[in-house]
This record gives sequence, structure tokens and C-alpha cells, in this order.
Amino acid sequence: MPQQKIFSSVRPQRLTRAGRGYAWARTVQRFSDERRIDSAAALSFYFLLATVPALGAAISTISVFGRGPQTVTSLLTWLTQVTGSQQAMAAEEPLMTLARSSANIFVFVIGIAVSLWSAGKFVGAFGTVVNSLYGIPEGRPYWYLRLQSFILTIILIPLVAAALVCIAGQADLIEAIGVHGAFVVIWQVARIPVAILLGYLIIVALNTLSSNVKRKRLATSSLGSLVALLAWAILTALLYLFAAMGGFSSTYGALSGVLLVLLWLWLSNCALIFGALFEAELDRARQLQSGLAAEWEIIAQPRRRKRIDDRAARELGFARMGDALRASGGQSVGSVRIADFRAKSAKRRRARAKRSAKYAWRAGRSAARAGSGAL
Repeated sequence: MPQQKIFSSVRPQRLTRAGRGYAWARTVQRFSDERRIDSAAALSFYFLLATVPALGAAISTISVFGRGPQTVTSLLTWLTQVTGSQQAMAAEEPLMTLARSSANIFVFVIGIAVSLWSAGKFVGAFGTVVNSLYGIPEGRPYWYLRLQSFILTIILIPLVAAALVCIAGQADLIEAIGVHGAFVVIWQVARIPVAILLGYLIIVALNTLSSNVKRKRLATSSLGSLVALLAWAILTALLYLFAAMGGFSSTYGALSGVLLVLLWLWLSNCALIFGALFEAELDRARQLQSGLAAEWEIIAQPRRRKRIDDRAARELGFARMGDALRASGGQSVGSVRIADFRAKSAKRRRARAKRSAKYAWRAGRSAARAGSGAL
């Protein structure tokens, strides 16, 4: 198709300074005008929806191997040392109860299943946001969307877990679980660079694989993902400094820890959306630089069109009903058929055309035989 060729040929175009400046200015303008902070709040809700089952699954995993209570104690002690507050210890009793009750394979399997389903909802919601950034409707069938989100979640969960271990795994925590010697020194040197690399890969995978925007290939280098990672690091550092100065505890008291986590999630999702929007505007700038008319809309293609065609068929069906209702003065909506609200797939159209051609060929051959017999 022509659009696919145009889109893929524009992608490698190297941007000029003016193109990068245009993309940056357009990103800031769209992020503000389109109220992407509200989209970040919605993503934060889905992330929270996935956090509790994920925490239960993690503790269940550790408890199955017999180190649940010890790991909970070590983790809470480390959180207390890092934050300088005793509020983390308030979660010791419920986490210990969960660790003791999770030491069976049934709870372990249920926790993993619920965790994957909840995390998949976040991945799907992020894909919806990326669709809106490119102006591409959701066209994937529901089963395909859920399967794609599930597979991407399976890929992302180990990366997220490894990144969290790299960030949280300081020397005292590593030694608390029985690791000593030269490995601790190597770990202290390598853990932050590894965490940065994992975070970059996570953002690239989310931006590239979660949406209905058709990509020629998985991007190995993404300036938008780098911007998102840098923005996340800056916002996290500023929030940590504000919390360390007592900006939350002096105002909200015992609720400061909960509010701090919620605000951090919201800022993190703001950074992710900003990076994805910047990547979309870089694509627009490449298209404009190549002479394509992308001033108003980014030139992109959907991966799947089924739901787009079904939605168009429903709109057309209701438009016909509305036209009949208007023409009859509100007395009738005309004849309504369920088939009018479903798009005919290209496969079914091809099969129907093939059958019609086959029947026509048979009828023509029969007529020819009848004519020759009459002669």
C-alpha cells in the first residue's frame, strides 16, 4: 500500500536542528492542550490496580521457597533506612500475614494469574494513549488486544522486576539475603547502569509494541524513550528531595507516605506519555522534512482494522436509522438488520466474490452445453 511505503521510508530520515526544535515545541503544546496529565492519572489507576496483585504474587513466590518472612523484614528495614521514616514498618503485620498465608502453590498460581491480568490492563491502557497520540483508532479485535497485552506483559514483568532489584538492591540488602564477597562490589558498581538500560528497554517496548500503530520494526534507538527516562529520573529526584525536606510529612502526617507514592506514580506516567508524544512528533517532523503533508495529522497506519470497520458500520447503520427517523417525523427508524451494523471483512468479500464467479462459470458452461446439444 502507498501509505506503508511512505511511512517506512520516512522513518530513517535524519532530522535537522529546525526539525528537532519543531518536534519539541509541538510536544510541549500538545501535552498541555490535550490534557495529557489526565491520561497519566488514568494510567496511574491501572498501575495501582496491578500493584497489589503483583505484590501478593511476589511474596507468594518467595514464600513458596521458604524465605517470605525474612525477605519482608529485610525489605522493610531497608525502606526505613532509605526514607528515614518508620512509616514503612506499619506495613509489617499485613505483609507478614500475607507471607505466611501465601506459602502454598494454589495461592501462588492464583496470585500470578491475577497479577498478569492486572498488569495487562495497564499495558492496554498505555497502548490506547499511544494510539491517540498518533490519531490511530483501536482496530484490534478484543481477543487479539488481550493476547498482545498478555504477551507484552510476560516480557515486561521480568524486566521491571530486574530493574527494581537493581535500584533497591544496595549492599546491605544483598548481604542480608546471604550474598558476600566480590559479587557485592561488582553489584554496587554495575546495578545503576543495568537499571538504566533495563528502564530504557521497558519504555521502548511499551512505546513500540503496546499500540495499534503499525511499525516496520522494533526501534533499537528511540530518542523519545530516552527523553521519557531522563524526565522520570529528574522528577523522581526532585520529589525525593522535596520529601526529604519534610514537605509532605509536615502537612499530611501519617498519610504522607501514601500521597508520596501516588504523586510519584502520576509523575512517572507523565514522563512516559511525554516521551511517547515526543517520539510521535519526531515522526511528524521527519515526514514534514521529507515533503509530506503532515501538518495536521501524523501519517501512520493501524496494525488491525477490524474494530475500525465495525465501528464505521455501526455509525453508518445508526445514521440511516436517524435519517429515516427524521424523514418520518419521528414515527419510524426504517427497516433494521443486524447485518447492517457489522462490517463485511475483506476475507468474506473475497470468498463471496469467488463463489459468485464460480457459480457464473458453471452457469455459463451449462448454458454452452445446452446450446451445443440443441444444435
